[in-house]
Amino acid sequence: MDTLILICSIPLGIIFCSLLLSLFTYLGGKLYGLHFYSFEFLIFKFIRTSEKDSRLVSYRTSFKALPLVKMTKDNLTTKEDRASAKLSLLFLFSTHVLIGLLLVATGIFEYSYTGQFLKCLISKTYVFSVFETLLLIFVSFATFAKKDELENILRNKITEATEKGKLTAVEFPDLVFKYRDASNIVKSNYQHIRFIKAQMIGDMSTMANIAHWFTCESNRIFQDSTHSYLAFYYAYFLQGNPEATKLATYHFNKVKYFLSKCSDSNDARIYAYYKYYIEHDSVEARQLAAKGISMLPQFKDLEELRQAEEKWLYHLLDVIDGVAG
Repeated sequence: MDTLILICSIPLGIIFCSLLLSLFTYLGGKLYGLHFYSFEFLIFKFIRTSEKDSRLVSYRTSFKALPLVKMTKDNLTTKEDRASAKLSLLFLFSTHVLIGLLLVATGIFEYSYTGQFLKCLISKTYVFSVFETLLLIFVSFATFAKKDELENILRNKITEATEKGKLTAVEFPDLVFKYRDASNIVKSNYQHIRFIKAQMIGDMSTMANIAHWFTCESNRIFQDSTHSYLAFYYAYFLQGNPEATKLATYHFNKVKYFLSKCSDSNDARIYAYYKYYIEHDSVEARQLAAKGISMLPQFKDLEELRQAEEKWLYHLLDVIDGVAG
């Protein structure tokens, strides 16, 4: 009976220790100013779409034997990432030591009255669980890193763009077919960034390929801003195309509520272009473009993105006034 209890308690101990590690990863990350990015366990994954949208999306993913929490932040350095990971492991180790001391104290107390040490049941379970937990955590992290290599590439690319101060200075090759095991949301985020760069430099071929990629049923759009950029693409870059007009309307309606708030110059710009090229409302388009220009100082991303916003907004005003074609 004791052996059966020991065997049954081992997986529970492993899951318990892993949940503790997930909790400490979250707390350790918070101490370093990181925010929650994702949580995975079994076949489920919960992920935060973006800092702006601040929404949690859940979907099925490859099996994970242990719960895993990931924390991140803008411009996350390798030093900060490693430091927060070490802190979470230190929390876990300290908790194990504390639990171990309590178990030993309990055993000594039990032995002093009954002459037994619970037949070492609790101690054996504890030590065995700790050993297997550390082993499975190592295997799980190794497996996770391999399957989410595209995500690591995306993070490195964004860091590189931030360091260089230009998104257009970084190459974003088409990797979604190379990393087929990457999750749909990682592929979607990677394509989203590639799409932004392609729009900034006017790369029609890349824009067309990515837009087509997003039309496939298996390639879900997870960020509201992706709908926004697709609406801008179909409305402006493919202006006058009847099919493009339908697609622009489709994507615009998906995020109309958010765009109507005009929370930043990007929202105002996309709304203005849609009003002018799809609804042919030059009056409101001019008002929205002017509003977007007034919000440019509040645009806090890369300076290059701000310059692109400014160029597009003034270009639309010139088009409305008949200055540009």
